[in-house]
Amino acid sequence: LSLLGLIIGFTLSMSISGFNSRQAAEEYEAFVIRTGFMRADLLTESSRDLMKATLREYLQQRINIYDAQSPEGIDFIRMKVLDLQKVLWETAVHETTQKQTPVTSLVIASINEIVLAQQKTFAGWRHQIPLAAWILLVVIAINCNILIGYNARKVKGKLGLLFILPAMISLSFLMIAEIDAPGKGIIKVTPINLQALANMLNKEL
Repeated sequence: LSLLGLIIGFTLSMSISGFNSRQAAEEYEAFVIRTGFMRADLLTESSRDLMKATLREYLQQRINIYDAQSPEGIDFIRMKVLDLQKVLWETAVHETTQKQTPVTSLVIASINEIVLAQQKTFAGWRHQIPLAAWILLVVIAINCNILIGYNARKVKGKLGLLFILPAMISLSFLMIAEIDAPGKGIIKVTPINLQALANMLNKEL
């Protein structure tokens, strides 16, 4: 039981760490998109309007991916995101070829940061707990319940107490699985910062 409690605590810590990293990635992505939107004002009028419109669509797609449920829907949104990144990059490159200045270098840096932030977010959506750890958890939990049930085979009158341990273990496993599964279940990261940025940009229209 001590070993089981130790491993449950360790895996729960791993899942919470992954959850916190996904939250931090969402916050950072909102920051870099806002920075890119502000730096778009440094471009010429045509490039500025195109980049701002593309960033608005890009921001909406980044919000949509948090609400997508099926893997097909997530892959479709990711492809649209990559296409929008390409438009952003081509717009910045076009501006740079027309007139290369320190200002255009700032815009190029912003596009790089936006792409990097999206890649970090994508990397953070991977499961943190490996399959081997889950197998070890299940094996130890099953053996603990077998041993307790074997030792309590002669106990009468309070057999209902034997269900406490399996129930607590099941709840612990459910909590770990919920936190560790990005974009699924009840406990998941919500794009609070991205939505706040979208609302702010809509008010500026």
